[in-house]
Amino acid sequence: MRPVIALLACVACGRVGFAAYGGDDGGVGGDDGGGSGSGSGSDLGTSCASPGYGDTFEEVLPCTNFGMPVATNGGLATSNGTLTITPNANANTMLGCERANSAFGDAGAFVEVSQAIPAPGQTILLVQIGVKSASIIVTPPFITYLDPNANSVMTAYDATAMRWWRLRPVNGGLNAETAPDGKTWTRFASSGMGITGTGTVAIFVQTDSSENAPGTAKIEGIDVCPP
Repeated sequence: MRPVIALLACVACGRVGFAAYGGDDGGVGGDDGGGSGSGSGSDLGTSCASPGYGDTFEEVLPCTNFGMPVATNGGLATSNGTLTITPNANANTMLGCERANSAFGDAGAFVEVSQAIPAPGQTILLVQIGVKSASIIVTPPFITYLDPNANSVMTAYDATAMRWWRLRPVNGGLNAETAPDGKTWTRFASSGMGITGTGTVAIFVQTDSSENAPGTAKIEGIDVCPP
């Protein structure tokens, strides 16, 4: 299964303090005209020099502080600062948040993931600038860096030590990094492929029709730091 970006629309439902998206249609992300301050329920904001396009998932309608929701064959819900992603069973799913026209600067893009989707699904942080894209993909028990230049690095995934994931431009290339706290970053992969400029950033989950009990993923925050 490869990471892709879908153009989807959603239908909202829920109650005050809790919201959900679900269904088979979707929409594409917002741009720099929107967005909110940086941060997450723990310490997301400390990873930016100044507020970026962050979403701490305190909003009623999932993903709207960051960009737009993506909801194909499953549901998104926000409650108490957590985005819960629930794929439908036995379906090809694409669920999460994406932001188009996002400036991708030196501090990169990062997410706090308290629970990746169980295998064989994938939880994906993706950055796409023009025709170039790079992803951190977690398919427990592995975490993988992947880009279209055939650069692929896979290592063991530790959900506690690797609670935070980041893609960051460095010296004309790109680093894939993890941290337990959003502060102490460790590189697990690097590529000579540079990505800087304005493009799409997304966090999403994919599962396929062979999975009859996909479980859920939980995201505590996402941010793109300003250049």
